[in-house]
Amino acid sequence: MALLDVMKITTVFKTGKFSVEITDVDTSHTKKASIRSVLVFLHGFAMRNCYYTNLFKHKTSHGFICVALQLYNLLPPSGYEEIESTTTVTVWLSARKEESISISLRPTSSNLTPPPLRYHIVATEYGHLDMLDDNPPGIMWALSGWCCKSGQGPKNPLRRCVGGIVVAFLRAFLESDHGVDLKAILGAPEFAPVKLDPVEYDEA
Repeated sequence: MALLDVMKITTVFKTGKFSVEITDVDTSHTKKASIRSVLVFLHGFAMRNCYYTNLFKHKTSHGFICVALQLYNLLPPSGYEEIESTTTVTVWLSARKEESISISLRPTSSNLTPPPLRYHIVATEYGHLDMLDDNPPGIMWALSGWCCKSGQGPKNPLRRCVGGIVVAFLRAFLESDHGVDLKAILGAPEFAPVKLDPVEYDEA
């Protein structure tokens, strides 16, 4: 792995150059338009979307808008209902991409539909709870430890790792970096903030 590629890896795992604003939106929210790629985020089982604030900040600091849905308030619905809710919001966003709202979608022509690839990357020493903020409020957080795995170390390294991998993937398929960041991570996973094993993928 060339030194320049390694330096590229460290940039996606670090906070990006953009300032971040977090807004709670219950209905249509108007604001000056911003032409950015949009990530629709689904929280984990029995979680709240606000538990992932630091993870959102990392992705957004690299120039992506993150829309974090709250899929339910108490009792989790079926997986089918979760997908239906997500579809409804995605269609709503797409229908309003030309309006002056806080979320504007950017079509990317040939890169709009990613090729059928498979990526399998595991942070060996961590669990889902380690992507969350440190000590989120609320009873759902207290109960979530019974449902999901957690590691022993600090959470920030995993948040930076997951955020960096997602940023690299989005850049590869929504922007024109030709997958430089993603290829660097796949080629030298030892430079990630946490241990990654296995790191597997299928070529197109």
